[in-house]
Amino acid sequence: MIPPHLPPPTCNTKDHERWLRVQIILVATFFGVFAGICGAAIMLGWIWPGVGGGDTWVTAQQNRTLNSRQQLEESARRVIADRVLTVYRSIHRPDTGIQYLSLAEKIGDAVIVSSDGWVVFYNSSNDATFKNWRLVGSDGSLYSISKYLPDQRSGLVFVKIAAVNPLSTVAPYQVASFVNSVQYLDEIFVSSDKEWRYGWVSSARSYNDAGSLDSALHFGFELINNNSDSVGSVVAARDGRVAGLVGDHGLLIPANAITRLLPGVLGQGKVSYRSLGVEGYFSAEHPLILNNIKTDGFLVTRVVKSNLRRNDIILQINGVNFSADSLWPNTASSDSVTLKISRAGKIMEVVAKVVEL
Repeated sequence: MIPPHLPPPTCNTKDHERWLRVQIILVATFFGVFAGICGAAIMLGWIWPGVGGGDTWVTAQQNRTLNSRQQLEESARRVIADRVLTVYRSIHRPDTGIQYLSLAEKIGDAVIVSSDGWVVFYNSSNDATFKNWRLVGSDGSLYSISKYLPDQRSGLVFVKIAAVNPLSTVAPYQVASFVNSVQYLDEIFVSSDKEWRYGWVSSARSYNDAGSLDSALHFGFELINNNSDSVGSVVAARDGRVAGLVGDHGLLIPANAITRLLPGVLGQGKVSYRSLGVEGYFSAEHPLILNNIKTDGFLVTRVVKSNLRRNDIILQINGVNFSADSLWPNTASSDSVTLKISRAGKIMEVVAKVVEL
């Protein structure tokens, strides 16, 4: 009989040891492959969240990203808070001597545009009872209006404020910064009762139903995720710069409509436009057909102060195709410009003076 502690005589010790090693290798390989697949799936879900059908972890990550996009950064909130005031029509009770501010009499939000107290807001009602209006800061500071400059063309109102109580901030005031331009699909935030509602810029739309001064406001921007009750609200970019104000029909009045008027307001104390002295339509508002070809330009419908004529089509200014965006830089510091126009079917060049209206 073979002793029980010895292998059978047919067993090869080396083969037995090899089989044990193979078993260990197979087990290690299985767990290694399993761990690699799990790691690859996690990494793929992070880099390409759409793959995998939206498991719990990826969904949570997407929700965090969406929530952060829909909130104005805290640093930007602090920056813009000291630069925005709320405008009210003050209500006076003669029988009690009490003066109070009502949300029903809120005109809108105002943006500080100069360190000596000029602010701008939107009000198209042509209401000139500004002596009874009051502006309130985020810290409770209260201001009255010492100077009033309305712009009938855009509905913008520029006023200079004066403190009415000892708690009010005195000059120099914190001045807001403005975006250079507003583009399609820009992310924006609309002020709403001390909160900021997330949205984005949609297509441009004609702001005036009738022809208007060439350099005045022609286009507003539709805002997605905006409420109809937001007229007069401030619109901010993610970094806290002002993108504009909400005008009638919920259209955004872009920041450049404000900044173009600032030199005249701050330097001369008046609202003025650098203009070619004509009124009419841009082709983006009403398509123009010239010789059976759709043409980009500006149709003159009324001559205010110019050597241009009614029904002229302005095609170029100083060699650049004529548009609302090319008009301003070419007239901002010039006394005259060279225009390419179409008059009675003939193409010609004329020199036009730049005037202030």
